Amino acid sequence: MASRPAPKTTFEVNNVIQPIYTGGSIGLDSGARILASTLGEDVVLTELSTGRRLAEIEGDGEPISTLTSKEDVRYNITHNLADLFL
Repeated sequence: MASRPAPKTTFEVNNVIQPIYTGGSIGLDSGARILASTLGEDVVLTELSTGRRLAEIEGDGEPISTLTSKEDVRYNITHNLADLFL
């Protein structure tokens, strides 16, 4: 009877899953290739076919309440509630 090989107990990391969304508005380009999403105070652009993070736009310290994108996701407009009380 053949003996069983020992179970593998260590693995090398191939990919790391990063968060892309914490609630609120999202934007999607017209070809459904790029997702613009809110991640706390930042905006993250993600390529949907690969899950690769294309860019992260740093916020000003306040959570984003509104995100609006043009169809090609070339321009993103953000707004937070702190801006209302200047």
